[in-house]
Amino acid sequence: MNEAAALLAAGATLAGLAAWSRMVATRALGEPQAGARKAGWWVIALLLALQLACAIAAAGPAGGATLVACAWTLLGWPYGMALNAWPARTLVWSQRSGWVALLMAWLAVAL
Repeated sequence: MNEAAALLAAGATLAGLAAWSRMVATRALGEPQAGARKAGWWVIALLLALQLACAIAAAGPAGGATLVACAWTLLGWPYGMALNAWPARTLVWSQRSGWVALLMAWLAVAL
């Protein structure tokens, strides 16, 4: 069950990438809206804390930290490619699937 929780915790990166793309200037989305940077940092900080805690519970301290760092690195590139191809749909679905993955990861850890 820990492998499933670790995989789902890695998938939660998508919600953080969606928040990041809303707060920085991107080619696909343009300039961020007023106040988006401050809100985006809070969302990313909360997500990273929850994601890291879940990954540590599933894989231990070293494994959890490595899992989160690698997930952000490995999912960032395909997310950027998808964001350039389908900006609106990528933003919506990455946010939804990321938060659902984090919730499911915590449920897997709880079981």
